[in-house]
Amino acid sequence: MSHIINWLYFDVIGLRGHDCVNCCENPFAPLKVGAFFVCDILWQTTIGKASAMVGMYDTVYAELDCPFCGRQYRYSPMSWEDAEREVKHNKEWQIESRQKFLRGEKAFYLQDFWAKRDGFDDIDTWIDQLDTLDRIEAHRTERSLGLAEIPTKEFECVLETFYVGDEVPKYSGHYFIPEAFECDRCSTADERVYVKVWLEIEERKLKAVLTHDPETGKPSREIFERRQPEPRLLDPHPPLYFKYRGIQARAKYNAETQKYDLEVHHLPGSFTFSHSDKELLRVMFESLADDYLYLLGKGTDEKQSLHEHLQSICRHLPSDFQPYGKRERDGPDCSSGCKHFFKLPDKLSLDWGVCVNPASPRAGLLTFEHQGCEKFEGNE
Repeated sequence: MSHIINWLYFDVIGLRGHDCVNCCENPFAPLKVGAFFVCDILWQTTIGKASAMVGMYDTVYAELDCPFCGRQYRYSPMSWEDAEREVKHNKEWQIESRQKFLRGEKAFYLQDFWAKRDGFDDIDTWIDQLDTLDRIEAHRTERSLGLAEIPTKEFECVLETFYVGDEVPKYSGHYFIPEAFECDRCSTADERVYVKVWLEIEERKLKAVLTHDPETGKPSREIFERRQPEPRLLDPHPPLYFKYRGIQARAKYNAETQKYDLEVHHLPGSFTFSHSDKELLRVMFESLADDYLYLLGKGTDEKQSLHEHLQSICRHLPSDFQPYGKRERDGPDCSSGCKHFFKLPDKLSLDWGVCVNPASPRAGLLTFEHQGCEKFEGNE
């Protein structure tokens, strides 16, 4: 039996046009890996009070007729105007996504993967050519347009697309694999209708997509109610968020103590303190931030701190990780415990050192812990 039931019962949010903070800020969001939208690949959806992650799968595209409503799924190229509008919208979104990543506001990021997939080493160069005439024509005539879209986890190729006649290396012999797809005409505002199909595999090829059970000769479908999200009750004590001199903290209300518990993360240590007065919490947090930054050599006066002075004289090489150099982050940096990173004394050891690896391009140079190089070696 297919794994399709796993995500059918999860009531997956639609393939386009939902609200996804990290990857689909606009309704078009044509972020494709192969022929997959990002939110098809990985999406967190709520089931009651639990959450489930929807995993990756392959997609079969096929021409067929829905046996229930008669909807004909046929190849249907787009008009040039629609294709041009969607391609330009996508480019605008990619530019905005790139800017958010460079500002450190975006965690889920695949543009480097997409650029390399299309043969580009530079992401900005890849973005510049997204709305060329060739790109618009390719989008307008994409092979999958108008066809039934059938997800499957049976082939285990992950993020591949298949059409009738394609080779399926995993299978030999003659098989019928049951799957399902959502029929957009059968479905309504109140329910989703998934029509069963059977993928006929013969001698390692996808021979046909059948809409009737090979054994009974009858069609089949499953209907799922669209569950409306439950309205959230107004929180009388919403979380408090603080940001001061680049350090952030969050305070959650503790009903037992009737106080806010403030936690400061992403520092060498985790700091927690509680109080019922919001203003006093803010003062305590800012005092902690000042003390921590003082230990790093970042004073509060206008005089340049030692940390800032070292930043100004430190040499940046193309082999450094971005934003210090040109290399994209694909591994650990000096802060991850490189045995060749000789730390400076006292409080400067939190950030600064000298590279003593003769094989490294940074050998003998003052080095900030996140610059890194390709010659990383962990402590044994």
